[in-house]
Amino acid sequence: FRVYPDHFFWNLVDSLKNRQISSAQNFEESIGELFKTLNIDVLAENKYKATDFQADFSLWIDELNSVVGNPIIVEAKFNRNRNSLRGAVEQLSSYLKKYNSKTGLLIYNNPTNEQFVELFSYSPLVLSISFQDLLDKLTSESLPEIILKLRNQVIHKEIY
Repeated sequence: FRVYPDHFFWNLVDSLKNRQISSAQNFEESIGELFKTLNIDVLAENKYKATDFQADFSLWIDELNSVVGNPIIVEAKFNRNRNSLRGAVEQLSSYLKKYNSKTGLLIYNNPTNEQFVELFSYSPLVLSISFQDLLDKLTSESLPEIILKLRNQVIHKEIY
């Protein structure tokens, strides 16, 4: 798996942790910036909510191909109320079926660190993590490692 010793990466993580994200568009741009810095293959990025690809991102991560499959469809959710997040899991599930993908990742904004449970789906597999938790975990783990751990928690019913 990849590690991120790059000084630029650490500066970006610090910047993103301290950034005041004021809109859904800012939130999606921050996630896109993070993926680019991590050298993750972003196959599609839907900045304008095009009709041919409606999810926010589509990622290709070779290290995860045999475990979770590719592409990984990513939905970014700025609004973090419980109903909105449950709806995002359902929407992501429909995208997975539409794009014939096995795994989705919901990244949601949670600056107050509120606890949300049951933000996942078994079939198709939808994982979730707050943007803030993702940034914290990236200081010691690679994105593939984080996704693999989230997958194992859901599959083995170690619900987070």
